[in-house]
Amino acid sequence: MVMFVNPDDETTESMRPPHIVFDHPTKMFMCPPGARKKIPVRGTHLAVGFGLVTVTLNGVSIWSGDDERVSLYKFERLARKYPGKWEVYFHGPLQGKRYLRTALNTWELTDTDEGFA
Repeated sequence: MVMFVNPDDETTESMRPPHIVFDHPTKMFMCPPGARKKIPVRGTHLAVGFGLVTVTLNGVSIWSGDDERVSLYKFERLARKYPGKWEVYFHGPLQGKRYLRTALNTWELTDTDEGFA
């Protein structure tokens, strides 16, 4: 994650989460290596409100939609039975996030983009 900021602004330091390192020469916040964001398996609904969520296994779409009744846990259970590269992509307005299943009950943020609109 990279966020452009004004290094001379006093509020920048107070807003900084503790795991973020401020890299002054480039005027950016940088996540240290190994500090990937994770999403909870239970309670994460596959819906963005206006947009699309896609679940893939080895690059092949397994499910696509926008449904609050479907949770990531459903695909976590499938991933336990069918090993491979499982990803979930939340494609919403002005923000997209891709998570990769890296271990049991662990889905880590691997990519963000500008979404659509």
